[in-house]
Amino acid sequence: MNADPKVMEYFPFKLTTKETASYIDRLKTQYKKTGYTYFAVDTLDTEEFIGFIGINDQNYEAPFNPSVDIGWRLKKSAWGRGYATE
Repeated sequence: MNADPKVMEYFPFKLTTKETASYIDRLKTQYKKTGYTYFAVDTLDTEEFIGFIGINDQNYEAPFNPSVDIGWRLKKSAWGRGYATE
């Protein structure tokens, strides 16, 4: 999902498997610290992993940061099914 050009179209770059693993570690660390993060999402019927949805701290350089955002990233097969506003 993080390497899919269409899913990552509006992000600065796609992520490798190693970068994705590091990202997941950062999310786990944030959860331990704050009690919230982006959480993995599976479908109820097939238990297929389709992405993540949640809230997360944002600290990148921007006039509105630090902040907490509502975010999601879903693989293409989950688009248009009402899981998030596309």
